[in-house]
Amino acid sequence: MQPPRLVPGFWSRPDVGEALRGRDFSALFRLVSKYAGASQTQIAIAVGMSQSQVSNIMAGGRRVTAIDVSERVLDGLEAPDAARVAFGLAPHAPQVVMAATSTTVPRSRSVDTGSGGLVEQAVDDDVRRRDVLQGAVLGAVTAGGGAGSGPLVRIARALTSYPLLTGASGVEGPGPTVGKLAVEVARAKRDYQGCRYGVVLEVLPRLLESARLASQTAEGDELLRVHALAADAYQVAGSVMLKFGDVGLAAFAADRSVEAAARSQDPVTLAASARAVTHALMSGGHAERATEIAAGAAKRFSAQVARPDDEALSVYGALLLRGAVAAAMNEDRAGAVELLDEAGEVGRRLGRDDNAHWTALGRPMFSSIGCISRCGWGMPGLPWIWGEVST
Repeated sequence: MQPPRLVPGFWSRPDVGEALRGRDFSALFRLVSKYAGASQTQIAIAVGMSQSQVSNIMAGGRRVTAIDVSERVLDGLEAPDAARVAFGLAPHAPQVVMAATSTTVPRSRSVDTGSGGLVEQAVDDDVRRRDVLQGAVLGAVTAGGGAGSGPLVRIARALTSYPLLTGASGVEGPGPTVGKLAVEVARAKRDYQGCRYGVVLEVLPRLLESARLASQTAEGDELLRVHALAADAYQVAGSVMLKFGDVGLAAFAADRSVEAAARSQDPVTLAASARAVTHALMSGGHAERATEIAAGAAKRFSAQVARPDDEALSVYGALLLRGAVAAAMNEDRAGAVELLDEAGEVGRRLGRDDNAHWTALGRPMFSSIGCISRCGWGMPGLPWIWGEVST
């Protein structure tokens, strides 16, 4: 049986572009069937799946999230580079910006699952994705006066403003109101989750300065709220720095986030900041310490928050998942499974799928993760989890 033959212009159709940007293989498979007249069996042959798997995906019963599966599907459908980039994958064609990275990273590694098999983890997926991101916003990074004045330089200055050492206190003036700061932080969070990294790079320096100024003028409960918002802003900064491979600045941002979160006296904010520290440590190759931080922060959170709401549960679950991945990176199978089990319990307690406290996590995902652990899939499921929690 022949694989589906896509008509010219298929990948440039608006509905196909929407499916790609939404990473919606259910919609994409339906569009392939519609415009190519392809059967489920033909699609299955092309993408290396069984007919029942394709049927389940098209019916919405299964969501494809693993990067390696996504690669295989798009390769099987012969998606052009523009379609791959729209989906969030690196193009096959070399990118000029890749010359900016000097470290050679292995294309993949084999991880022993403990059950006699090996799982190929595409450890360079983040590297290739980061290359694409760097290329997409290279103009934004270098624009405006050269190497000394780009957004990355200004972010570095905002993260390392030590008046005692430099004699300079940065931008001065009246701080923004708590309400305005909350709006600015929420906008930065939305832009980050929407992959508008160039926009985030441009607004972060001023946002971090605004948080610093607000902390100098706010009082009482408003000051606690400012510290919580500052912690969120530093989390965005750390996440963006990791996208660009700057582990050093990411670590600075994560540390600043924890300091601000501690001042906020909010255990949910502190748990979210601990997740940022865990991610920075993992990215720097310190998986063992990352696991310790995540597990310790989760234990503290559980003791402090007796009746967590959905927001608290989402942050707690996201922290557990980050810790599980760190444990897996450290080849600590027992620790990873323990954290996954607890994450599965969080899924059972959550009442809805949501983006509470900007986690983009909810009951369906946590429940599936709990199933991974309970069904004995263990480590083979972790590449999929990494794809969900690494952003």
